[in-house]
Amino acid sequence: ERRRQRRRERRSTHGVRLLGIVGWAVVAAAAITIGAASAPPLEALLGQSTGPVFLGSVVVMIGIAAVVGTWLGDPRGLLTAGTVAVVLLAASAAVDLSNLHLGSQHWRPASTSAADRTYELTGGRARLDLTRMPLEPGQRVEVGAEVGFGELTVLVPADARVQVRGRTSFGEIRVDETVRWGTGLELRRTLEPDE
Repeated sequence: ERRRQRRRERRSTHGVRLLGIVGWAVVAAAAITIGAASAPPLEALLGQSTGPVFLGSVVVMIGIAAVVGTWLGDPRGLLTAGTVAVVLLAASAAVDLSNLHLGSQHWRPASTSAADRTYELTGGRARLDLTRMPLEPGQRVEVGAEVGFGELTVLVPADARVQVRGRTSFGEIRVDETVRWGTGLELRRTLEPDE
């Protein structure tokens, strides 16, 4: 029993590092996927149409390497890589990962036509500054902004009448001096212009 364990330890410390071989195989699979798909690279690798196929092949390659690693080579790192690949595979099947926008955004539309859209951020901190928009008296502009998870700050002109509709699944909504915290929140409020 001890001899067999020593042999296994020697193999794992002196054998070929299988994670490196899998890494090169993943690079080759990525190149083939990008070449075969008529889409940008990120969409080809993580999009909903070809992403699950590519990531599924990565999971299979890691699984084969892990099985081979029980007899030959050094299997260290394969469990972590396999876990990451399985999580990405499940996520790409459920959500289009190529359309995720994460980080920090600062939107500053300078015209009403530029503001006439929904500003979106998947996760992070966003700031929508509407103070530079030229507005005529009585003009109505509708602006939408969404952050999946994180924080959204909206700055409005002091001389504008603003109708706010805020919604959150979980967290805090703060409009002027009103603060609400909890789950499934919805807040509607009208802010009158400063005199």
